[in-house]
Amino acid sequence: MILPLALALATLVPTPADTVTAGTLSLALTAGADTVDNYVVAGGERRLAITYIQTVSEADDGYLIVQENIRTGGQVVSLDSILVARRSLATVWHGDVTPVGSRHVAFDGRRVRGTVVDSLGEATPVDEAIPSGLFDYSIAMMVANLLPLEEGYEATLATYDIHRGPQFVHVNVSGTEEVTVGGARFDAWRMDVDFGGPPVTRWVDRATRRELRVEVELGERRMVSEARHPG
Repeated sequence: MILPLALALATLVPTPADTVTAGTLSLALTAGADTVDNYVVAGGERRLAITYIQTVSEADDGYLIVQENIRTGGQVVSLDSILVARRSLATVWHGDVTPVGSRHVAFDGRRVRGTVVDSLGEATPVDEAIPSGLFDYSIAMMVANLLPLEEGYEATLATYDIHRGPQFVHVNVSGTEEVTVGGARFDAWRMDVDFGGPPVTRWVDRATRRELRVEVELGERRMVSEARHPG
């Protein structure tokens, strides 16, 4: 699951030694579906806000990743479809649909090209140069889960957000913890993630590398995300 916290390219220039780019490692995704319930915790109450569903399926030339954010009333807030190359996980194309419009862009390693359509149906072309080796921002945490995690491990992921451009995401494995999700206990990696906003803490199953729980501190509120049927 990806939380919309911005980190502008100009504000962080990571050193090459700790930066992971598409193609740096040989990575493989696992086909299947994950459902995550996102809660807002405030004043002693916990309220379900968004359910996130991510489906990964194998395609002829890579993996197709479909991500949905759905409100409790059933309204689809966003629907993203992303095709990434096998092994390198570099983005081939990314399309999204939201209540305020849609976009579809394709990547050739050096440029991103496509079309943005607003809520009135007006289309605007996209054609811009981008650095090579960027992961799609929407799969940054999927990539983080596949890295050679161990206590003290740190890495910066070079990514591209189709709305905001290049973004860097820093991850740090602070240790291992036992976490309870869905009434079951799991041995998990605890991962601190810097998106450039409020502190984000994730717990990832050490055995399956599936995300179990995410917490974000937002002053008097806290966002808590938990995997549904994590076992």
